[in-house]
Amino acid sequence: MRLSPGDFAVISGAMRSAAGEMGEALMRAAHSTIVRESRDFCTSVLDANGDTVAQAEGTPIQMNSLSSALDWISDKYGLETVKPGDAFLLNNAYENGQHLNDIILILPIFDADDALIAFAGTIAHHLEVGGAMAGSNADATEIYQEGLILPSMRIDFEKDLYGGPVEQIITANVRCPDVVLGDLRAQMSSVLRGKARLLEILERYGREKFITGMAELQDYSERRMRAVIERIPDGVY
Repeated sequence: MRLSPGDFAVISGAMRSAAGEMGEALMRAAHSTIVRESRDFCTSVLDANGDTVAQAEGTPIQMNSLSSALDWISDKYGLETVKPGDAFLLNNAYENGQHLNDIILILPIFDADDALIAFAGTIAHHLEVGGAMAGSNADATEIYQEGLILPSMRIDFEKDLYGGPVEQIITANVRCPDVVLGDLRAQMSSVLRGKARLLEILERYGREKFITGMAELQDYSERRMRAVIERIPDGVY
């Protein structure tokens, strides 16, 4: 199906608003100044294939990184096996993370029939992740000196977080667990906010318009990008 111009404007605006509200929730709930004031984070709405649909304005280097992480997760676990209650957590640069201070948390979203419809994702720079020195270790000669490595993990959102084993491992490996867990909890609040907003859009417009709206917003973004690139004169840059 194709959306009417009115439906496309409203649904695409709602998708962008959901990503933006996720960003505000993360920033306001965070404990560290690097998230609250420097906005060293990104929040994104992604489709069921893990492709970016909308994202909040955060640090430019963080933007669009969540889709790359989901590519790795898809190869490792298979998105077709994801079930309600699952989430994904990682910071490993060798698995489409960035550096160890940037922790990625992604929450799958399902409709009433438990069909995967979208993802709500966050990435945030954490003040401290252990390692040889506090903060980022520019003198590291191997990744183990940089801090705790979180491979791309398929976790139970409720059982492994909220004081569960994953949080306990993080707490035992950082110098300021209150700040680190405060920022991680802010990421958890952010993805839950994204889930709530996307389910509201789904309930209002139905599954077909919801899925079509995501695809048309991606197509619209591609057309806009191609139009800008076409205006660049040919040459070597």
